[in-house]
Amino acid sequence: MKTKELILIGLFASIIAISTFIKIPIGPVPITLQLPAILLTGFLLGSKRASYSVLIYILVGLVGIPVFSFGGGLSSVVSPTFGFVVGFIFAAMIVGLSHRFKINIPLYILLSVCAIGVTYIFGVLHFYIIMNFVLDTPYSIIGVLQVAVIPFVIKDIIFAIITVFLAISLRKVGIGLNEYQKEPV
Repeated sequence: MKTKELILIGLFASIIAISTFIKIPIGPVPITLQLPAILLTGFLLGSKRASYSVLIYILVGLVGIPVFSFGGGLSSVVSPTFGFVVGFIFAAMIVGLSHRFKINIPLYILLSVCAIGVTYIFGVLHFYIIMNFVLDTPYSIIGVLQVAVIPFVIKDIIFAIITVFLAISLRKVGIGLNEYQKEPV
């Protein structure tokens, strides 16, 4: 990897961490700028490098630095919302596929919506498992959807659309990796 790529990977891991601290606490899943930061990371770095950024962010949180919306440390894995954090790895990889195509707004929005969907899948499954089997607080899948997904869908789609336009603008002025840069799978 080139020096520029390593710097961008570290920079975007930092941006993701900082985005966590910009939050509005509503229910069990706070509104943060994490998802837009994850999407932006994928759009600007591509799948492989974006996933490295997210993994660094997660590792920093797991060693105890409070970069997650719910704190930090190994105990974070039993937080009901940690599944969303795991889903961020795959979300960044999905939107990172944008590097394989010319700028295409509908495609980028579709990639963003797919990334959000994958994040929700990981989040809902982890939330359900932790609530029912670790915290012994019964929740149905429908109940989890009602508290951890439905209140946030519209906000996340709006954030995704805004992020698509921001990413396109940043790529046009040379921020991130070159647009048609092929990366190993």
